[in-house]
Amino acid sequence: MLARVLWGMWGILAACTVVSAEVIKPNVLLIRIDEPPTPVIGEAGGSIPEVFDFDQVLNANWKSERGTCLASPGRSAVQAALLFGTPPLQHGVVADLDWRRKAVAAQTLADQLQKAGYHTAFYGTWGLGSAKPFDPQSRGFSQAQYFETAASDTLTDIWGLSKNGMKWVFDNPHPEKPYFAYISQGHHLTREVITAQLEEWISRNAGISNRPTVVVILETGKSSEKSPRGIAPDQYYYPAKWYCFVQGTSEINGEIKTDWDLYHLIQKVLGEPKSKKQSVMVFHKACWSVSDSPEKHRHRGSLVIDRDLALIDGLRLFPAKDLAPDLTAEMDISEHSKQHQHLLTVHAKWWQGAQAALNDQRAFEVGKTDAEKLSLTALDWRTSKIIHPDGSSPLSVPMVYQENLIEVLDALKTNAEYRETFPAYSGSWAVNITRSGRYKITASLLPEGVEGEKHKNLKKLEGGQAHIKLGRNEVQLRLHKGATSVSVQTDADPGVTDLECWFTGQLPLTRELGAFFVTIERVGDKKFDLKAKAADSP
Repeated sequence: MLARVLWGMWGILAACTVVSAEVIKPNVLLIRIDEPPTPVIGEAGGSIPEVFDFDQVLNANWKSERGTCLASPGRSAVQAALLFGTPPLQHGVVADLDWRRKAVAAQTLADQLQKAGYHTAFYGTWGLGSAKPFDPQSRGFSQAQYFETAASDTLTDIWGLSKNGMKWVFDNPHPEKPYFAYISQGHHLTREVITAQLEEWISRNAGISNRPTVVVILETGKSSEKSPRGIAPDQYYYPAKWYCFVQGTSEINGEIKTDWDLYHLIQKVLGEPKSKKQSVMVFHKACWSVSDSPEKHRHRGSLVIDRDLALIDGLRLFPAKDLAPDLTAEMDISEHSKQHQHLLTVHAKWWQGAQAALNDQRAFEVGKTDAEKLSLTALDWRTSKIIHPDGSSPLSVPMVYQENLIEVLDALKTNAEYRETFPAYSGSWAVNITRSGRYKITASLLPEGVEGEKHKNLKKLEGGQAHIKLGRNEVQLRLHKGATSVSVQTDADPGVTDLECWFTGQLPLTRELGAFFVTIERVGDKKFDLKAKAADSP
């Protein structure tokens, strides 16, 4: 279907005036597909998988190139590679389903195009963080319609959103500007919807725009999503296919080996200076748990590969071809000490950059605008800052899915044995207070606005105490049985600090249960006193 759409694109754009890319900036569509094509029925009745066949659109007006490449393991990693043009670990992107999916601050492809006068838009799966400064708008997209992560119904997804709960229109509200759209398939945005909307976009622009057009497609397949990155052992990379169409602009001639090379391909088509190719490449599985120190995995899970040599885990040397080590022919490092040292040196330089990003707190941002809420969830929990008398801390494994949270809350209310054995469970967030002032913090077990009698009952807190801790400032107050949230106001100074909210009385003894949903907003200037209240019972 996409092949037919692109054939239609040629028919429309071939009739347009072909102008120089130096005069008119091209529209750019970057599409990430990870769903197999829908099979079509062949003439003999057999099922034939539809494929991207671009040969049919090659002519004087279109230039086309396609090939295979290596895709980073994990949705967040692929997205970082496409937006930043470097291996994802260089920006601290380790996981798909915890706080480490957030990339450190850096200029994205969208930032660059926005500065060059483009209207930039994002549609679909966003895997790099849902709140400032990690959301699409903070990453250079002037328009965004998105959901967090590829998985269905995570805590950061719209609560209770069905698969067809979002309507998609790929549109440029400023036709006088060149258009950059990054379209990323996921649970709520299917291949069929992307195809239909792409066809609609072409139809709307027929006869209106004489701009050149660049379409870049990365087709990764489900193999790259076997296990969430950062949680289970994964691969260094996965096989992928890439396609590039250009009309009315320069030749492609791209050497594409990895997903981050597509970033540089787009830059080249736009006339940017050619980037220097690395002769030695470094990959990393990045499969350590959220509680592990990155330093422990400096070499473990790494692959440093030259044209004909590959170093695995810093200790094992193998012959290599086409970026793949031959694991059947391990080499004696003592006989190749010079080559071994060279690869170790390359890795050390690479790790120096990755280490800074991996240890960055990547704090959420709040306070630039009064009354603008920062919404946090347990999907982004970091290690709890609570220290028990015996030196232990609560379990801080992120809570990922809405369904799992409902099961936990329901069991805590209805299953005495489950409640008795449930461990202390809480986590913290790193927040960047951008302005000193008075901040209101609201904590709850479920988000505001959740519908249904069962959910409303699960929101209710038992008696006990609420603890709201922002930096060194901790507020405690007594809980009213049946309250659905707790709000406090406290003064805060600028800077990066920790925020943690938890309740006692929900679990036996004094075990803590963290607030799974927290909002924080600046409400005014400092008042030098503390006010705290429990929300009214419903």
